[in-house]
Amino acid sequence: DDKLTRLPAIEADLDFLIGDGWRDQVEPLPTTARYVARIAEVGATWPGGFVAHHYTRYLGDLSGGQAIGRILDRELDLDGRGLAFYRFDGVPRPKLYKDAYRARLDALALDESERERVLAEVKVAFALNGALFSEMTTHLDRYAR
Repeated sequence: DDKLTRLPAIEADLDFLIGDGWRDQVEPLPTTARYVARIAEVGATWPGGFVAHHYTRYLGDLSGGQAIGRILDRELDLDGRGLAFYRFDGVPRPKLYKDAYRARLDALALDESERERVLAEVKVAFALNGALFSEMTTHLDRYAR
């Protein structure tokens, strides 16, 4: 769904937060590399794995991610700048969008075994996401000192 496209927003945020040369300055954290590898592994070989990561990423961004964006804005006094990632202009009513998204998931033709496998992968995605936030926090703390 094009309403969920984040790459232009991420690039705009990095331009603001780091500057024009960010592509030459930024390297993925080890946890990011592991996360990306897992998505590539299951996304390329198993549609349910792709769905699990898509669900975790985007519904998380449309839910708790909105609160994270507001906290970052307030705590870092960004005045809305550098936070494009957290804005979904194509989704004016996130609750309605999330309800429709979940309805589409519920309509997938998955047997019980596949449903359990997808749920297990959602837990993997959630754990990877948590580890990423933890590692990012460690790096932010280092720069804040």
